[in-house]
Amino acid sequence: MTPRPLPGSALPGTGAPSHAARRPRLGRRLLAAVGAAALLTSAWPLAASAAPVVGGTGTPVPYTEQGSPVPIGQNVTITSDAGSPSTYGGGYIDFQIDGDTASSLLSLRSDAAPSTASGVISIVGGVAYRGNGTTADVIGSVDENIDGTNGHLRVNFTSPFSNSSFEDGITGWTPVEQRIDLGVTDLAGFPSLETGTYPSGGAAPYGAPTNQDNTAPQRPGTFSVTRDNSQATDGVSSLSLSSSGMTTTQGCDVVHGPAVYSDVFPASQGDQIYFDWRAFYGDDAYDVLGYVLNTDDGTTTPVLDATGTEAGNTEWATVNAAIPKNGNYRFVFVSGTFDFSCGRAAGASLRIDNVRVYGTKANDAAAQEIARRLLFSSTSDNPPTTPQTLTVTVKDTTGKTGTNIQPGVQIAPVDDAPTIDTPAAIAFTNTEAAPETFAAQTGTLSAADPDSTGFTYGVTGASASSAVAGYDLAKAGASGTLYVNSTTGAYRFEPDAAAIDRTLVSATDAFAVTVTADGKQAQAQLSVAITVAVAGTAHAPTGLQAAPGDASARLTWTAPDWTGGAAVTGYRIETSTDGGTTWVEAVADTGSADTSATVTGLQNGTDTRFRVSAITSEGTGAASDPASTTPRTAASPVTVVSVKPGNHTLTVDFAPPASTGGTPVTGYEYSLDGGKTWTAFDASVSPLVVRGLDNGTDYAFTMRAVTAAGPGAATDVRTVQATVSPVLLPGDGGQVLPELEPGQTRMYIDGELVTVKTSYQDGVLTIQGDGYTLRISADDENGVRTDANGRIVIQHGGAVHVSGSGFKPGSTADLWLFSAPVLLGEPTVDRDGAFAATYSIPASTPAGPHTLQINGLSADGALRTAVTGVVLEAAAAPSGSGAGSGAAPVATVGSGLASTGSDAASAVIAGGVAGALVLLGAVVLLVTRLRRRHSA
Repeated sequence: MTPRPLPGSALPGTGAPSHAARRPRLGRRLLAAVGAAALLTSAWPLAASAAPVVGGTGTPVPYTEQGSPVPIGQNVTITSDAGSPSTYGGGYIDFQIDGDTASSLLSLRSDAAPSTASGVISIVGGVAYRGNGTTADVIGSVDENIDGTNGHLRVNFTSPFSNSSFEDGITGWTPVEQRIDLGVTDLAGFPSLETGTYPSGGAAPYGAPTNQDNTAPQRPGTFSVTRDNSQATDGVSSLSLSSSGMTTTQGCDVVHGPAVYSDVFPASQGDQIYFDWRAFYGDDAYDVLGYVLNTDDGTTTPVLDATGTEAGNTEWATVNAAIPKNGNYRFVFVSGTFDFSCGRAAGASLRIDNVRVYGTKANDAAAQEIARRLLFSSTSDNPPTTPQTLTVTVKDTTGKTGTNIQPGVQIAPVDDAPTIDTPAAIAFTNTEAAPETFAAQTGTLSAADPDSTGFTYGVTGASASSAVAGYDLAKAGASGTLYVNSTTGAYRFEPDAAAIDRTLVSATDAFAVTVTADGKQAQAQLSVAITVAVAGTAHAPTGLQAAPGDASARLTWTAPDWTGGAAVTGYRIETSTDGGTTWVEAVADTGSADTSATVTGLQNGTDTRFRVSAITSEGTGAASDPASTTPRTAASPVTVVSVKPGNHTLTVDFAPPASTGGTPVTGYEYSLDGGKTWTAFDASVSPLVVRGLDNGTDYAFTMRAVTAAGPGAATDVRTVQATVSPVLLPGDGGQVLPELEPGQTRMYIDGELVTVKTSYQDGVLTIQGDGYTLRISADDENGVRTDANGRIVIQHGGAVHVSGSGFKPGSTADLWLFSAPVLLGEPTVDRDGAFAATYSIPASTPAGPHTLQINGLSADGALRTAVTGVVLEAAAAPSGSGAGSGAAPVATVGSGLASTGSDAASAVIAGGVAGALVLLGAVVLLVTRLRRRHSA
């Protein structure tokens, strides 16, 4: 084989320049040694004259179990024998803790960014930097395998470089499995390095190649980049770049490829790079190339350029070169083949292993600063109680080591909470067959605690129970009851067969089981899974009910008792208006599992039937039994024709509402306070008579119709009053002003004739009815008396005294004298329901027969009306008038009543209408009694 030296230099071991040195296209190249591992560039850094010394004393650092990391390298010292400082490029510093290493973790205190201050050490992302006053040089990195886990951490004083010995395959390297035309083909984003030198000769008679590597082979062959486990200098693997099966175009050609380049790594000026290489003859000789690429600016530094002979293989050789400046770099290796025999067959391979980048700026001070950044933490639940020692080992550039075992940590244990394993899920399957039975399931809860052996088991929300032997706790769930033995952790689940049968879609019931140790608790979930196989459509919903609305109906129902294992996603609703003969889809899908819905667009007053069907992923199920209702709305307003005031009454003529909303009117209501309160009345046809009112009081009157849909719209509010007036009573031809012959007495309640009891004693006529009493007497020397025909006689020009009890407190009564009505007075009823008053007979009233009427309210608002016929006796003639002495003459009574005139009498004693009412009652009683005497 023939190595290619620098232009103009001699081959190793000779004094003559090579033929290649005379070629005009030669450029500057850094040659790599071939053969027995010769180094063609700078040698290893100068070795220190003495081995490094590691020291450190003190006491173990206190650490609380599972606490935050604590520094444990604060007392580490690193020096060298005889004061000669060591350098560590290519070496390492190693830390190892003893004891429970499986739970121990060593790490380094990190910085946010590298410091550029001269001599200052920074750790960023596992990379160690040393500031030089302007920038920060990479001096080392945490070993990718000895990374702090298991209590073992190593910092290699090399630039960070992953998978340097290909033990992880080609991770961290990018293969380019193709022909490479140097200077033309891009590698890692930059043009590949074109060295400008090629083999100078070949086997006779072909001579030197003329196409270099610019012409593709006639037959391209294959290119591959793989991990090779048969060749290695470090570990068991190396990287193989191979080509084979090519036929060159004209013979004596060079063909490059495949290639590979590494991930980017940072390096500083003067850092040393190393790699091992070996080349193999294949179909013909090899021609291989290697360089480092600065990815910041694209500059390249050649590190390997070698060509073999027809049958030449190399042994493993190591290449060493220096990084020219600070930056980010990649290794690039290109395999190739030289058709040395010029027979046009070509193919060869290149092996690469043990790629390293060594810094030159790591010294004793840097190693010591890294040691003092060492942190310790542990994940152990049960750490050792004895102190753990720390072993610190350093290895310098020359391979010399120094080691020291010193105090590490003393872990203070804490009482950990117990742990509990998640129990296996309990499973049941519900099928359509009903009812089903399900067997109880048993098991035992499993717990652990590094600090305790005594456990108490439980279930969140459980109660003490002795229902099942061997268990002292119970918790009912949706699908059954879980029983637990709090001492042993044994449990038993008793399924609720009915609840499981009701489960229509696969569901999970869960219980929170617990374990307690030394006052600390852990929890896990015991699941009860109920599986319902999906098969077929749902059964029919049940219990359908329909409530009417305005052109609508509100439907409610009960979900199907079986849904085929699929969830109900909605319901189909159908309607029928011909008694169920034909059905129309009203709602295709409610889109909800809710068991209620409102159907709109219906016809008020039309009887409508409904049925519903459940919808699942399996389709639409069976329809429910039908339910029916008649949509309806409230009635429109009543038409009020007139409102006629009466004595304590209003008579309202009205017409029914124009629209009843689909159902008949069932009654009416009226309000006297503008609609705040309503009173129902029985009248189904006009008129409405409102009774029990206070005369002269304003009322805000409105009324409305009532149907099965409820109260309808109210009429406009109008202000009305009841007025004092004579009460018309049933007579010939309808309601008339009553005229009774003297001696006749009648009593009416709300216009209906009733029976009363009358008596006469000591000049007082008494009328007694249901809960009330009236009394009447004349206020003259004769008192109340009767004539020979038994008729009540009142002296003309005299006064009448009336009183009563049992009437509505605060109301008024009214006393009338007619035929032509004259209001004698309106006595007021006191708070005890009584009144008393005296009224004079108007002087203008002619003598003869008359009718007295007194009206008053009962406590419940009923209108009491007393009517009696009386005789008004003419006044006695004055002395000398020619009249005889003796009894006053009595007026002759004809067939009709005497006219009473139109002037109202004035009250002699205050008392208002109530006094008049008493007078009338007394008259009625007196007439009745006198008639009885007369008839006797």
